[in-house]
Amino acid sequence: MAAPITVTLYDPITSEVKQTFTRSFIPWAILKRALRIQNTIHMENLQESDMDELAGLVVTVFGDQFSVEEASNGMDIAEMITVLMAILNRAGNLAQALPGNPTKPGS
Repeated sequence: MAAPITVTLYDPITSEVKQTFTRSFIPWAILKRALRIQNTIHMENLQESDMDELAGLVVTVFGDQFSVEEASNGMDIAEMITVLMAILNRAGNLAQALPGNPTKPGS
């Protein structure tokens, strides 16, 4: 199993760590949502709607343990993008491991 995905929620005023969240596995539905986001977000020109969609994905990944508003105000954007990239990387590793794929993992 891949390394867990983590994200930290900070107090927006003091920048103190409020809580760290961890997710060890990624359900298929979340992968599908991440792929849709990847196809619509332009990382070099993030729009407000892109950031809202990304925050929503992060909330879903961690089982709605915090709100979109809490994520938007208390999470580092780089960590939120890292969550998206970690999901997409897992999908890439899965595709390489499927039977019939001529490229073996690690090749």
